[in-house]
Amino acid sequence: MKVWGCFAEAKLYNPFLKKLDMKTVTCYFIGYPSHSKGYRFYCTSHVTRIVETKDAHFLEDFEVSGSSENPYDELLEVQDVGGRDLSIT
Repeated sequence: MKVWGCFAEAKLYNPFLKKLDMKTVTCYFIGYPSHSKGYRFYCTSHVTRIVETKDAHFLEDFEVSGSSENPYDELLEVQDVGGRDLSIT
């Protein structure tokens, strides 16, 4: 079972792809189709928003940008130079 809403790289069938074209689309996992084997995905950058395919790589450990943790919180340092506090960011 896959986590609903996790990111995935889905390979969609397109016979007109060239050798150097992107072969996968980044999308969200939304469930399983009832009539076939595979997965259903919601793709924001694709013309058909909801697609079904069995060729996908799930990114379950991928963190969404804009999460609650700020990576710059640890970079704040205060130095005492000549009696004045200087904040370095």
